[in-house]
Amino acid sequence: DGRVAMSFAVLGCAVPGIRIEGKRCVDASYPTFWNHLSTIEANLRPVVESQSIKIPQNEASVWIVGMRGVGKSILGKQVAKAIGRQFIDLDNIFEIRHGIKIREFVLKHSWREFRTREYNLFKEFCGTHSRGYVIACGAGLVETPLAMELLKRLPLVVQLNRHIDDIKKTLTRDSTRPALLKDGKYAWDMKAIWDSRKDRYHAASSYEFSIIRGDTNWGKILEDFTRFLLTITMNPVGRARTFEKYVHNDLKVAKLVGGTFFLSLTFPSMREAIPNMQDLVAGNSAIELRVDLWKSWEFDFIQEQIALFRRHCCLPIVYTIRTVGQCGKFPNDEKKLFRLYDLGIRLGCEFIDMEHHWSRAARNRLLSHRRHAKIIASAHFKNSNGGTEADLENTFRACAHGGRADVVKVVTTAFCLEDAIRLVHVAKNVKLKGNPPKIILAMGAVGQISRVFNEFLTPVTHALMPGVAAPGQLSIAEIMTARNMLSIRAPLIREMLIIGRGITMSLAPLLFNTAFKYLHLEHKAKIFDTEEIMGAGAGAA
Repeated sequence: DGRVAMSFAVLGCAVPGIRIEGKRCVDASYPTFWNHLSTIEANLRPVVESQSIKIPQNEASVWIVGMRGVGKSILGKQVAKAIGRQFIDLDNIFEIRHGIKIREFVLKHSWREFRTREYNLFKEFCGTHSRGYVIACGAGLVETPLAMELLKRLPLVVQLNRHIDDIKKTLTRDSTRPALLKDGKYAWDMKAIWDSRKDRYHAASSYEFSIIRGDTNWGKILEDFTRFLLTITMNPVGRARTFEKYVHNDLKVAKLVGGTFFLSLTFPSMREAIPNMQDLVAGNSAIELRVDLWKSWEFDFIQEQIALFRRHCCLPIVYTIRTVGQCGKFPNDEKKLFRLYDLGIRLGCEFIDMEHHWSRAARNRLLSHRRHAKIIASAHFKNSNGGTEADLENTFRACAHGGRADVVKVVTTAFCLEDAIRLVHVAKNVKLKGNPPKIILAMGAVGQISRVFNEFLTPVTHALMPGVAAPGQLSIAEIMTARNMLSIRAPLIREMLIIGRGITMSLAPLLFNTAFKYLHLEHKAKIFDTEEIMGAGAGAA
């Protein structure tokens, strides 16, 4: 009875142990009841409280959930091969074990019987295939309450998301799925199915990968999805891990390139940045997405922007939402802000810039649930020089969060040159637990010298941008010019030889020198044509 179900559902918001089956009994009187209930964060659990399955994220199997027709099988199989894992499709396993297609099984038995056996199979594989696999789950697995509880316990569940219109086009061409077609048309209302399941997919998953609306380039989608999984599985060849290993920890590389930079994109949407993306990102080690400057903060819009960015740039994302009180545009609303931080982690962003002045509880929760992401703990002094050296030291220590922050960022406003120099001096000498890298900036024209001194992930702008992200922001070319003029943090200039016989006409120097110029480096490459290959490069700088 719908009235009984709804009454106990409300009770279940406060009293644990209530489990409701047959949720469609409310369809006649209140079809949107379950969606409305989810907005007050109802938590309907079976009697036994669940606990997370403790498996390291880099070892855990990747479980893919999502609507039928979204691409779980086709992408799952190919991405598993790309990242060196074995692929399992639970629907295929079901058909092999029962010797019958799912469509026929449902017609012969019932959907209820199918869901029961589907759950038993899923539960079995959770125990036997918990590490090292990519596993595609059935689209309706989230309809089973016990399966939902088990999905929530798994460390690595990815929701594959695709626009419902694109799913419809795929499904109308496929008659092999259960109860799909009737008189050549889809038998169910796919929009209604999506509306009834979308909150369940979200609740069951820890990550989400969105396919750009209308995108049918499965080769490119596979590339994007592969990079996404390499990042969230913390694979050594993933983007953030490669950046950390070869740039952050390698002093020789830092000396060669003169430090690292990230571009602060200030466009209101990615589509405006895409035409010039190649020129914009040149020379950067990461790209800051200023979500607070986007024209919308709706979840769907943010998902689309990040999907668009991934299609056109493979650099790590610095996901930033700057609030009004910290020199940005987002409202000073802690709850809304941290919900969007959680979304950045869910979407697989490599770095999350977390403002340090919010409540300790909110910050600790984010630090404890960062998953794969690295946290940049930042403090911005909009109308202050940060105070005395002792004040600045305390700010650095607060941002370090006892060694839990991956990067510490302190930004002040310089009213005179001494303000900028003081910040540089404190950053160089303050000792922080865990020794995290530091980003220091003094805003304003007289503070630009701090950007010249900063070595790790210096925020930069570009002439093709609609505006700067902060007062006094410089381009890579301007910073490198200043460093070379002042001999500050200037990269070592190398002469590189292309050695061989009969290579006078080689285009290799043009290739290398074009790349050096593109990256704002002053290295030079030239031909060294010689008959004596051994020892030919001994005198090279």
